[in-house]
Amino acid sequence: MGARHLAKKWTIDNPYIFIDKRYNGPRRKVLYWKNGKLVQTQYSRWLYEREVGPIPVGKTIHHINHNKMDDRIDNYTLLTHSEHGKKHAEERKQKVK
Repeated sequence: MGARHLAKKWTIDNPYIFIDKRYNGPRRKVLYWKNGKLVQTQYSRWLYEREVGPIPVGKTIHHINHNKMDDRIDNYTLLTHSEHGKKHAEERKQKVK
């Protein structure tokens, strides 16, 4: 069985999960096929939508404890993109002091 054949078995309920180390700290990513197209998303988004429901347009997931590998649902909060940026800017200012 070739990789292409195996890839078609990755569904939204049975995705391929891998660790992407290209960022400042590792992050989990998810690959699956949907309507004949390969979808790649963050593990946190996939898990939130699976456990809680769709993420509203304009919202993003923020890890409360800042550990991108800690994907417990209670470690997530939804923020607008603006709120998320401001929160991280405030935290960077506090680290500098």
